[in-house]
Amino acid sequence: MTKKGLFLTIGIIAVAIIGMLYLRAPRELTTKGDPSGAVEFGNRTTKLLYYKENEIAHVSTIAEMNGHVLISISHSGDTTITSIKVVIKSPGDGTVYFLFPEGGPWKNIRMEKQFEDYLTINTVELHDLGILGEGTITLEYSITPICDFAHPVEASVELHLRDGLQRYSGRVHFIYNFCSQSN
Repeated sequence: MTKKGLFLTIGIIAVAIIGMLYLRAPRELTTKGDPSGAVEFGNRTTKLLYYKENEIAHVSTIAEMNGHVLISISHSGDTTITSIKVVIKSPGDGTVYFLFPEGGPWKNIRMEKQFEDYLTINTVELHDLGILGEGTITLEYSITPICDFAHPVEASVELHLRDGLQRYSGRVHFIYNFCSQSN
């Protein structure tokens, strides 16, 4: 093989590797609308996730003043949810119960509870969703907030999706003011 042929072969391999890395890097989804508004109790609050102008996913929540919270993730028909991470921060030692979803098989669920700066931080991660990621996923929580603090309960939902080789990731944030007199 000549030097010219060797450089051409190396160049083709480099372009192929760069292309594969480009496809593996997730595209960041963006939200439209008010990203910081508090959830209205008894009503559905939905945040839309976009890539460019294409609507990729919806993350909705319905919350009741009694602490019952549903978080539902739906997505376009071409995509599959590969993983979800929900972090709920509650003031004091407020209790957050994750109610195990029906259906299955739920292979890889990781749950963790930490305490940091007068907050209880509850994390639930669902990985390798397989066939479950093809449809809408609804997660259910029961939250017992402590109302002695001026901090609302916050939920952050991070999701990863794929469409063939293309990958997407996005994050939304919800605020639940269980201790407000106005709700």
